[in-house]
Amino acid sequence: MLKILLPVVMLAFAKDTRKPVIYTVNTAESVIEWEAKKVTGQHNGKVPLSGGQMVIDGKTLISGNFEANMADLRVEEKNGNGNPRLDTHLKSDDFFSAEKFPKAVFTMTSAKETAPGQYEISGNMEIKSISKPVKFTAAVAPNTVGNKLYGTATFMIDRTQYDIKYRSSNWVEGLGDKAIYDEFQIIVKLVLDKQ
Repeated sequence: MLKILLPVVMLAFAKDTRKPVIYTVNTAESVIEWEAKKVTGQHNGKVPLSGGQMVIDGKTLISGNFEANMADLRVEEKNGNGNPRLDTHLKSDDFFSAEKFPKAVFTMTSAKETAPGQYEISGNMEIKSISKPVKFTAAVAPNTVGNKLYGTATFMIDRTQYDIKYRSSNWVEGLGDKAIYDEFQIIVKLVLDKQ
Protein backbone atom coordinates (compact mmCIF):
# COMPACT_ATOMS: atom_id res chain seq x y z
CA MET A 1 0.00 0.00 0.00
CA LEU A 2 2.84 2.39 0.88
CA LYS A 3 4.45 1.76 -2.52
CA ILE A 4 1.21 2.84 -4.20
CA LEU A 5 0.64 5.94 -2.05
CA LEU A 6 4.17 7.32 -2.20
CA PRO A 7 4.14 8.31 -5.90
CA VAL A 8 0.69 9.85 -5.46
CA VAL A 9 1.88 11.95 -2.48
CA MET A 10 5.00 13.01 -4.36
CA LEU A 11 2.93 14.14 -7.34
CA ALA A 12 0.61 16.11 -5.07
CA PHE A 13 3.52 18.10 -3.63
CA ALA A 14 5.48 18.46 -6.86
CA LYS A 15 5.90 21.99 -8.16
CA ASP A 16 3.97 22.96 -11.27
CA THR A 17 6.74 23.43 -13.82
CA ARG A 18 4.49 25.00 -16.44
CA LYS A 19 5.50 28.52 -17.34
CA PRO A 20 3.01 31.31 -17.97
CA VAL A 21 2.19 31.66 -21.66
CA ILE A 22 2.72 34.99 -23.41
CA TYR A 23 0.35 36.10 -26.17
CA THR A 24 1.32 39.09 -28.34
CA VAL A 25 -1.19 41.43 -29.98
CA ASN A 26 -1.65 40.76 -33.66
CA THR A 27 -1.72 44.37 -34.88
CA ALA A 28 -3.18 43.43 -38.28
CA GLU A 29 -6.25 41.76 -36.71
CA SER A 30 -6.78 43.92 -33.61
CA VAL A 31 -8.51 47.29 -33.40
CA ILE A 32 -10.07 49.83 -31.09
CA GLU A 33 -13.44 51.21 -32.15
CA TRP A 34 -14.62 54.48 -30.65
CA GLU A 35 -17.87 56.43 -30.44
CA ALA A 36 -18.12 60.04 -29.31
CA LYS A 37 -21.35 61.99 -28.93
CA LYS A 38 -22.30 65.64 -29.06
CA VAL A 39 -25.59 67.47 -28.58
CA THR A 40 -26.41 67.28 -32.29
CA GLY A 41 -25.16 63.77 -33.12
CA GLN A 42 -22.20 61.46 -32.89
CA HIS A 43 -19.03 60.27 -34.63
CA ASN A 44 -17.50 56.81 -34.87
CA GLY A 45 -14.11 55.58 -35.88
CA LYS A 46 -11.16 53.28 -35.29
CA VAL A 47 -7.66 53.37 -33.87
CA PRO A 48 -5.19 50.64 -34.88
CA LEU A 49 -3.16 48.77 -32.28
CA SER A 50 0.63 49.05 -32.38
CA GLY A 51 1.51 46.51 -29.69
CA GLY A 52 0.61 44.74 -26.49
CA GLN A 53 0.44 41.35 -24.83
CA MET A 54 -1.41 39.16 -22.34
CA VAL A 55 0.13 36.61 -20.00
CA ILE A 56 -1.90 33.55 -19.04
CA ASP A 57 -0.90 31.26 -16.16
CA GLY A 58 -2.82 28.03 -16.65
CA LYS A 59 -6.24 29.45 -17.43
CA THR A 60 -5.83 32.67 -15.46
CA LEU A 61 -5.05 36.10 -16.88
CA ILE A 62 -2.20 37.55 -14.83
CA SER A 63 -1.08 40.62 -16.81
CA GLY A 64 -1.81 42.55 -19.96
CA ASN A 65 -1.38 45.77 -21.88
CA PHE A 66 -2.13 47.28 -25.25
CA GLU A 67 -0.86 50.26 -27.20
CA ALA A 68 -2.99 52.36 -29.55
CA ASN A 69 -1.52 54.23 -32.51
CA MET A 70 -3.15 57.65 -32.11
CA ALA A 71 -1.28 58.99 -35.14
CA ASP A 72 -3.50 56.73 -37.28
CA LEU A 73 -6.81 57.53 -35.54
CA ARG A 74 -9.57 57.81 -38.14
CA VAL A 75 -13.24 58.63 -38.45
CA GLU A 76 -15.56 56.10 -40.06
CA GLU A 77 -19.06 57.44 -40.15
CA LYS A 78 -22.01 55.06 -40.22
CA ASN A 79 -22.63 55.84 -43.89
CA GLY A 80 -19.28 54.19 -44.63
CA ASN A 81 -17.53 57.41 -45.56
CA GLY A 82 -14.48 58.81 -43.85
CA ASN A 83 -14.07 62.36 -42.65
CA PRO A 84 -10.49 63.59 -43.35
CA ARG A 85 -11.20 67.04 -41.91
CA LEU A 86 -12.36 65.58 -38.60
CA ASP A 87 -9.43 63.10 -38.64
CA THR A 88 -7.06 66.06 -38.73
CA HIS A 89 -8.95 67.95 -36.03
CA LEU A 90 -8.97 64.98 -33.64
CA LYS A 91 -5.21 64.64 -34.05
CA SER A 92 -4.69 68.36 -33.34
CA ASP A 93 -3.98 70.01 -29.98
CA ASP A 94 -7.74 70.57 -29.50
CA PHE A 95 -8.02 66.84 -28.87
CA PHE A 96 -5.31 64.14 -28.82
CA SER A 97 -2.18 66.04 -29.93
CA ALA A 98 -1.21 62.96 -31.90
CA GLU A 99 2.04 64.42 -33.23
CA LYS A 100 3.31 65.06 -29.71
CA PHE A 101 1.71 61.97 -28.16
CA PRO A 102 1.43 59.29 -30.89
CA LYS A 103 0.67 56.42 -28.48
CA ALA A 104 -2.03 55.75 -25.90
CA VAL A 105 -1.28 52.85 -23.55
CA PHE A 106 -3.37 50.71 -21.22
CA THR A 107 -1.56 48.68 -18.55
CA MET A 108 -3.43 46.18 -16.41
CA THR A 109 -2.80 46.25 -12.65
CA SER A 110 -5.21 43.47 -11.61
CA ALA A 111 -7.70 40.98 -13.03
CA LYS A 112 -10.41 39.21 -11.08
CA GLU A 113 -12.12 36.30 -12.79
CA THR A 114 -15.87 36.52 -12.20
CA ALA A 115 -16.86 33.61 -14.49
CA PRO A 116 -14.98 31.37 -16.92
CA GLY A 117 -13.32 33.74 -19.38
CA GLN A 118 -14.87 36.86 -17.78
CA TYR A 119 -12.73 39.33 -15.84
CA GLU A 120 -13.06 42.56 -13.91
CA ILE A 121 -9.99 44.46 -15.07
CA SER A 122 -8.30 47.36 -13.29
CA GLY A 123 -5.49 49.32 -14.81
CA ASN A 124 -4.11 52.63 -15.95
CA MET A 125 -4.94 54.37 -19.22
CA GLU A 126 -2.32 56.81 -20.47
CA ILE A 127 -3.34 59.43 -23.04
CA LYS A 128 -1.21 62.51 -23.79
CA SER A 129 1.25 61.28 -21.12
CA ILE A 130 -1.50 61.56 -18.48
CA SER A 131 -2.25 58.30 -16.66
CA LYS A 132 -5.62 57.67 -14.99
CA PRO A 133 -7.11 54.51 -13.41
CA VAL A 134 -9.88 52.70 -15.29
CA LYS A 135 -12.00 49.61 -14.57
CA PHE A 136 -13.98 47.48 -16.99
CA THR A 137 -15.28 43.99 -17.72
CA ALA A 138 -13.44 41.94 -20.34
CA ALA A 139 -13.96 38.61 -22.07
CA VAL A 140 -10.81 36.56 -22.72
CA ALA A 141 -10.91 33.25 -24.57
CA PRO A 142 -8.50 30.99 -26.50
CA ASN A 143 -9.51 29.48 -29.81
CA THR A 144 -9.99 25.74 -30.12
CA VAL A 145 -6.45 25.19 -31.38
CA GLY A 146 -4.96 27.25 -28.55
CA ASN A 147 -2.50 29.27 -30.62
CA LYS A 148 -4.57 32.46 -30.43
CA LEU A 149 -6.27 34.39 -27.69
CA TYR A 150 -9.20 36.77 -28.09
CA GLY A 151 -9.96 39.66 -25.78
CA THR A 152 -12.86 42.12 -25.93
CA ALA A 153 -13.87 44.98 -23.65
CA THR A 154 -16.12 48.03 -23.77
CA PHE A 155 -15.72 51.01 -21.47
CA MET A 156 -16.08 54.77 -21.19
CA ILE A 157 -13.32 57.36 -20.93
CA ASP A 158 -13.72 60.92 -19.68
CA ARG A 159 -11.61 62.94 -22.12
CA THR A 160 -11.34 65.94 -19.77
CA GLN A 161 -9.21 63.85 -17.39
CA TYR A 162 -6.61 63.84 -20.15
CA ASP A 163 -6.71 67.60 -20.74
CA ILE A 164 -9.07 67.33 -23.72
CA LYS A 165 -11.57 70.07 -22.96
CA TYR A 166 -12.53 71.30 -26.42
CA ARG A 167 -16.24 72.22 -26.43
CA SER A 168 -16.83 70.60 -23.04
CA SER A 169 -19.81 72.27 -21.37
CA ASN A 170 -18.20 71.56 -18.01
CA TRP A 171 -15.27 73.80 -18.94
CA VAL A 172 -16.71 76.29 -21.43
CA GLU A 173 -19.93 78.23 -20.86
CA GLY A 174 -22.57 79.03 -23.46
CA LEU A 175 -21.83 76.25 -25.96
CA GLY A 176 -25.47 75.30 -26.41
CA ASP A 177 -25.88 72.73 -29.17
CA LYS A 178 -22.16 72.96 -30.04
CA ALA A 179 -21.18 71.06 -26.90
CA ILE A 180 -19.38 67.72 -27.13
CA TYR A 181 -19.97 65.25 -24.30
CA ASP A 182 -17.00 64.53 -22.06
CA GLU A 183 -17.27 60.75 -22.08
CA PHE A 184 -16.64 58.63 -25.14
CA GLN A 185 -16.88 54.88 -25.59
CA ILE A 186 -14.15 52.56 -26.75
CA ILE A 187 -14.52 48.94 -27.80
CA VAL A 188 -11.27 47.01 -27.66
CA LYS A 189 -11.04 43.96 -29.91
CA LEU A 190 -7.78 42.07 -29.45
CA VAL A 191 -6.46 39.07 -31.34
CA LEU A 192 -3.25 37.74 -29.81
CA ASP A 193 -0.78 35.11 -31.03
CA LYS A 194 0.85 32.59 -28.73
CA GLN A 195 4.62 33.00 -28.40
